[in-house]
Amino acid sequence: MYRSKLIQLYKTLSKAELRLFKKWVHSPFSNQHKDVEKLYDFLMSRSDITPVTTNRERAYNYMFPNEAVDDAKLRHIMSYSLDVLEEFVAYQAFHKNRTQFNLYLAKEYRDRKLSYFANDALESFKKELENHPLRDSDYLFQEFQYELEYLEQLGYQNRDMEFNYNELSFSLHAFFMAEILKHSCTIIAHEAVSNKHYEIPLIDEILKEVASGKFKNHVAVMVYFYIYKCLKNPAELAPFDSLNEIMNRDEKLFTPREWKDVYIAAINYCIKRANSIDGDYARLYNLYKTALAKGFLFENNEISRFTYKNIVTVGLILKDHQWVYSFIEYYSQFLNFEIRDDVHRINLAKYYFAMKDFEKTMHLILTVEFHDVLHTIDAKVMLLKIYYETNEIEALESFLESFAMFLRRKKRLGYHKGVFANIIHMAKKLIKIMPKDHKAIDSLTKELEKTKPIGEKNWFLEQLEKLK
Repeated sequence: MYRSKLIQLYKTLSKAELRLFKKWVHSPFSNQHKDVEKLYDFLMSRSDITPVTTNRERAYNYMFPNEAVDDAKLRHIMSYSLDVLEEFVAYQAFHKNRTQFNLYLAKEYRDRKLSYFANDALESFKKELENHPLRDSDYLFQEFQYELEYLEQLGYQNRDMEFNYNELSFSLHAFFMAEILKHSCTIIAHEAVSNKHYEIPLIDEILKEVASGKFKNHVAVMVYFYIYKCLKNPAELAPFDSLNEIMNRDEKLFTPREWKDVYIAAINYCIKRANSIDGDYARLYNLYKTALAKGFLFENNEISRFTYKNIVTVGLILKDHQWVYSFIEYYSQFLNFEIRDDVHRINLAKYYFAMKDFEKTMHLILTVEFHDVLHTIDAKVMLLKIYYETNEIEALESFLESFAMFLRRKKRLGYHKGVFANIIHMAKKLIKIMPKDHKAIDSLTKELEKTKPIGEKNWFLEQLEKLK
């Protein structure tokens, strides 16, 4: 256990951290075990950290060349070594957050009965807070910590003074509300994909308090209040407009990590609204472009294949063909290597289909076998549409039968099976309608509106419009 944990944590150290850690290990202040020094000297001598280069025999022989391997002794050394490494990592984390330094110093001065110096350290902490660029929930918590320490110092120095109970209570409530709202948004998003329900204590009271306007100057509260309102009531546009205003105005007040979560929530709201309420894909498209430019759609320098596909789909709906082509070509390098070729090819095929270049589309989807079944089905749907638009009705009728058989054989498609089965069903009805048969056209149009789940709805409506 010690070895696995030690090696995994050690491998996370950057080159700069490794240089500092070497000094840490060899300092008697932070490490008093010579055997720990030897173990880390061994690890630092490895050009690559693998199970082979760091196995127990090599490590032990490096530290004790003339001894037989003693597993119990090695376990003790690793235990001490892990303690030293964890203390270093914790120190680094504390060192990164220098704002907290004066707060802890103020507490220590107070505990040591040095009230003048305690006041001075706390005042420095307050100034650092005021000058801090962020206004996220972590900032609100530090504001509460300031008020709490200030109260402690007032009580220690003079029990007859007027205490800061109002400030303390308000700062605590602001932090509490920001965190509850933030986690409530996560819960709602999880409920949407898990079919589970979770109780959120006090949420109704919190919503009333925020709606009263008491926390309108606290961005960390208002952002998640508006996200919560968006997720609970997609039909309402006003909360999104307010959220979007904050996103455009107050970018410097949150970390990029937190803004990423905010943008993802806003994008999910716009997807749901565009697909089921107002069909306004321009709002969603602008969000995608902004999030892409700011780097919020990447995780470990990779873009998800679903995000990649969604951006292409929305861009093609809006007929922004030139930008979409540039996106497909440039951002394919950020797709996971194992799926890159398939994802790039299927989305490029969608671009050529939108441009009505059916020859290039068919070349892309018929000359390779896709590894992902959903890509295979996407290709089949494009082929279905090409047969119809080129009036290859006999070929289409045969293709629809083979497509239906393909779906029946696939057992693990989940809700996707219903989507594609309905596409086949609608296509079979579409090819039977004669031009200007308004009764049949209207009947299928109404059926399209009622059928759920349904994919390619816009394409079907477009073909029906042509038949009129």
